[in-house]
Amino acid sequence: MKVTAILICFLFSVSLCCAAVTYLDNGTIKIGVDLARGGTITYLANIADGRDIVNNYDLGREIQQSYYSGPIPFEGANWSGSDWSWNPVAAGDKCGSISEVLEWSNDGGSIYVKRIPKQWGLCNVASECIMEEWIRLEGNVAIVRCKLTNNRSDTTFYPAYNQELPAVYTNYPFRFLYSYTGDTPFTNAPLTLIANPSGNAPPWAYYNPTEYFSALVDDTNWGLGLYNPIVQLHAGGYHSNANMPASTGYIAPIRKEHLDHNIVYEYEYYLILDSLENIRNFVYAHRPDKLPNYNFAKDRQGWSFVNTRDGGFPFDGYMRVSLNSPDPIMNGPIDFWNAEDVPMIYICARYNAAAGQTAYLFWNEFNGSGFNSTKSIIFNPICDGQWHIYEIALHTKSSYTGKISQIRFDPIPSGSTGQYVDIKYISAYQIPGDFDRNWTIDLYDFAQIGNNWGKYLGPNSTGDLNDDRHVGFEDLKIFVENWLASPLVAHWKLNETTGNIVNDSVSTNDGTAFGTVWQPQENINGAISFDGSSYILVPDSDSISVGAGSFTISFWINPVSVSGLYGILTKFKDGADKEFGISTSGSSIILDIEKDDNNGRAQSVSGVLSAGTWQHIAVTFNMATKEVGFYHQGTKAATASNTITSLPDELSNDLYIGRWGGIYNAVYFRGMLDDLRIYNRVLSSSQIESLSQN
Repeated sequence: MKVTAILICFLFSVSLCCAAVTYLDNGTIKIGVDLARGGTITYLANIADGRDIVNNYDLGREIQQSYYSGPIPFEGANWSGSDWSWNPVAAGDKCGSISEVLEWSNDGGSIYVKRIPKQWGLCNVASECIMEEWIRLEGNVAIVRCKLTNNRSDTTFYPAYNQELPAVYTNYPFRFLYSYTGDTPFTNAPLTLIANPSGNAPPWAYYNPTEYFSALVDDTNWGLGLYNPIVQLHAGGYHSNANMPASTGYIAPIRKEHLDHNIVYEYEYYLILDSLENIRNFVYAHRPDKLPNYNFAKDRQGWSFVNTRDGGFPFDGYMRVSLNSPDPIMNGPIDFWNAEDVPMIYICARYNAAAGQTAYLFWNEFNGSGFNSTKSIIFNPICDGQWHIYEIALHTKSSYTGKISQIRFDPIPSGSTGQYVDIKYISAYQIPGDFDRNWTIDLYDFAQIGNNWGKYLGPNSTGDLNDDRHVGFEDLKIFVENWLASPLVAHWKLNETTGNIVNDSVSTNDGTAFGTVWQPQENINGAISFDGSSYILVPDSDSISVGAGSFTISFWINPVSVSGLYGILTKFKDGADKEFGISTSGSSIILDIEKDDNNGRAQSVSGVLSAGTWQHIAVTFNMATKEVGFYHQGTKAATASNTITSLPDELSNDLYIGRWGGIYNAVYFRGMLDDLRIYNRVLSSSQIESLSQN
């Protein structure tokens, strides 16, 4: 990596003198930071091409950080004939005053800059904040991490303002603005040429780039791509078609944010120099997790407030939202997902409010008309000061369909002084660490930690469980804690293709198959077939000895016949002690739990099972109430009878799959089984429904 520092003394229209530019050069691209313009990026070029992409007409151009907050006007600030907000700009202000660089370094691999920015709408007024940047090069990409640290004397909590993350200005040849703005992102659908709404001048166009990038290119479709993986709203365009100094292209990823007086705000973006096609290919290779996953451990995750506020920074593992006003509203960031991919939203919250409240979750479709009552779902929070996970079944509402761009949460209709709600997360994931949402924290999820280990990421990224934008030891610690606390104690996926070892993906409860046959199946990874004399033996362990407590057992079944008695999964010793056993009797499901030969059995109504087809079955048992639940295809079936009254003393029986165990050695199953799970608690109806859709 080459490092170059150049001193250039000249007279400039904004009275700049002795500009010091420091460069990084990796042999493919070259980037320059001008210390006489607040340490902002003023040069970016492909070395073979040599054209500088960055427009430096005044201190409001460049590639730089720029933020907005109240009040308006800020100490009399104005710009272009209008009152202007609090607006620190990295390079300097409208009058040509340059931001003070406090510290910088260039070690040949990266550039670091720390500055006190000026207020754009005033003359030579330093902002009460610090801006920092870390810049590195990888091939034809510049990766820039930004950090704002506020230290404002005005502690007012101002409304959320649109932030430029960052502001990018380009020179004349790069005047054609492209992005993808359709509803089928990451499918190589045609890009859109973005036109200014008022012709070749500001105001700029606002649009939703559902692939998170925009590009300004020349007439050969070569130029600069800007990719911020957390922002789904952009502004951009080109001012004038002439090759004149004042002419400029513009892109800014836009996100509403409250900027507290003491906030620390960070983000990262990518500058890609290449053809339009290759810019898009880079974004596809680095596409973000598209599902909503807002973890409020350390910040707001892009959420903003109307008629309320949170407790401010720093966060302590959750966000505390005041409920002391009428109609408190929380608006999520602009995003994009398919409704069918997110049937449920989970809200982990702790209410300190009067009982009898009603909460609302709203959604807005991509290019929709906004939030309204027809696109909402109601639930009743438990106002006991304790943490609860609320399972919001969005899929039960017929209006929840298609492409979704934003959600809104109204925690109560109206509150009173002293009331609040603490929120840990609003997410498509019920269990932190269950990245593939299969109700299992398993080796697949662990692999996602490894894939992103040591990387700097955007919010909501896979593997970043403590929301510090990195994947490291703290995330691994949280992952292991959740893994150990997971209610799933055994999971036989039954996807093996050879051998007689049946692997447990979450623990050490591997089984041995006797006479069974692995069966490849269309649309699933595989299954196992039983012929009426075959079975699987799993030695007893503490983790699968759940018969003295509540449990859920879930599996997929394709029976040859629905006449007769067939053992599916049993832990039996003899008639005196049956820890638990699930069998089929005709077209019904039975659960046996016996103590001292007391004939404890629960049975579903008939007509639940069908022969020759795959179907999902779940059985739940509540230890405290002795209640049994039978589920077929995610829907609860009626219980015909239940004589379970006592729990067995013997809990050390081996587990048999495909037959009755213990002294029986009988009641063999004929058919196929897949994805067998044991949980050590009763799953909710919505969780079971989710399993049936996997």
